[in-house]
Amino acid sequence: MPSSCDFCKTGHIVKRESQITFRQWTDKGYIFCRVVIPIGVCSRCGSRDWDAAAEAIIEKAVRTEYEKVAAQDGWSSCDQYPARPTIRERFPTARTEKHSRSGPDKYHSR
Repeated sequence: MPSSCDFCKTGHIVKRESQITFRQWTDKGYIFCRVVIPIGVCSRCGSRDWDAAAEAIIEKAVRTEYEKVAAQDGWSSCDQYPARPTIRERFPTARTEKHSRSGPDKYHSR
């Protein structure tokens, strides 16, 4: 027997297979995925919900696509994640010292 909808409280949830396409942000940029997951859809209001099985399919798809991108970059998932570059490495021309002004400061003089 189908369960009742948590949203509208009157409709019944019908499970069906549905294809979804999504993107997930990772340290390698966006990972684009397309998967078929079981989704429960309310017969009255159309509300959609998925369970732990669908979530596991989504996580596996992201992991698989991430591995493909990582392999193209020359490192495997068994390696440690590469260290993030420091600010100085990312912006080598940025000034980090305070600038000293010569002469009186017309805005902060006493």
